[in-house]
Amino acid sequence: MDGTFKILQIADMHYENGEQTPCSDIPESWEATCSDLNTTSFVQRLIASEDPDLIVFSGDNIMSGSLDAVASMNAAFAPAIDAGKPWAAVLGNHDQEADLDRLGVIAYASGLPMTLTKLNPGCHVASDCKPVKGNFSINGRQVSQDFRQCVSDGPSEDLPVAFRCGVGASKGPAAAAGAAEQQVGGVSPGLLPVVEGWGNYHLVVNGPLGSKSESRVAAVLYLLDSGDYTKLPDIGKYDWIRPGQQLWMKSVAAQLMALVVDGEDAPIGLAYFHIPVPEFERAWESSAKTGVKQEVVSSAVVNSGFFTAMLETQHIKASFVGHDHINDYCGSFRGMKLCYAGGTGYHAYGKVGWPRRARVVLLRMGEGVVGSERNSQVEEIWSWKRLDDGVGHDGMSDIDRELLWGKGVDVEGSGTSAESGPGTEQDELDMPGYDNAGDMPDGPNEEMHAVGSLGS
Repeated sequence: MDGTFKILQIADMHYENGEQTPCSDIPESWEATCSDLNTTSFVQRLIASEDPDLIVFSGDNIMSGSLDAVASMNAAFAPAIDAGKPWAAVLGNHDQEADLDRLGVIAYASGLPMTLTKLNPGCHVASDCKPVKGNFSINGRQVSQDFRQCVSDGPSEDLPVAFRCGVGASKGPAAAAGAAEQQVGGVSPGLLPVVEGWGNYHLVVNGPLGSKSESRVAAVLYLLDSGDYTKLPDIGKYDWIRPGQQLWMKSVAAQLMALVVDGEDAPIGLAYFHIPVPEFERAWESSAKTGVKQEVVSSAVVNSGFFTAMLETQHIKASFVGHDHINDYCGSFRGMKLCYAGGTGYHAYGKVGWPRRARVVLLRMGEGVVGSERNSQVEEIWSWKRLDDGVGHDGMSDIDRELLWGKGVDVEGSGTSAESGPGTEQDELDMPGYDNAGDMPDGPNEEMHAVGSLGS
């Protein structure tokens, strides 16, 4: 038997005010009835059809036109919560544009049911948090609820480098309530590093429940805040992943590698964030790619070195982003797969005649691993996309099924998709797919499981 772990990536919902919010870039005949509720319906059907083990909302989950960020988040994340599915969220460049700042958005999301979302390493959000309500200016934006007084330094993760939350006494309107603000510059007053942004955390995936390896790490997911807009004059438009975040990610990787016993394979890593790194342009030039590129790669104009940092972890095999809604390609660069999800939300911009979509990633262990003595490690990473097009399995086509990474497989030098290239027959690759009942042929009856952050 195998063990599997399936991740559903939902990108760019741009949720606002439900039925009152119109759709963008749709056929004219849909305009009278299309709204945010179409996004909700699509996500509900994706969850029912794919039955994922984890849902990752990869940023721009809500949008500037929201009249109430809390209500918009409740509605946006409701399909995962109602389905009883674990979920995690990161920030995009638009999530803070309603009436909560970026800290407030993540702090609120981290308290919702079924979520694995966390604020930051070294940060504690009070479980009985009652944000101050009023009219405040935070980072130059008006907000209606101030969550900063709910945040304090918490227990540090057991990592080679200690991190502080980076909070200090507020000088703003909520100072009397003991509010907190993040330090600037990536270093706390005690000279401990601070992880910049909000919503930087990791999740580990262990071996199958009930097996002898259920307490062993098979995979780790890094979720990062790629920021919103540059704060430096004349340096492009979009933000980037910063040094403190990179140091934290490499510290987590070092801790994981230290747990590997001689003769065992290291756990694989995946990274989820919103704004693509500049190397996504190079990935499009790869001969081993699937999907389409219909707009420019809207990365930061500076290269912060984050792609190199991912390589330096020595175990991140693929990264997944949103942001550019009508790009959905996966390509290879320097041995790593860089993948867009394609836009899911109907209020977000898209392209008429090009269906909204989402990306699925399947981690699969090798034959005979379940119940064995050796560490349960991922031996294949598969991916495909589901389209809201009324066609195919459960009315949603699945396209571009491909092997992103396989132990001992050259995914750059040979074809690995179902559509083109040598060696693409499903029998030869043991490619996952659907049977008439909607089950995965060759599928396991034991699944790997997410257990939260290392050291927590």
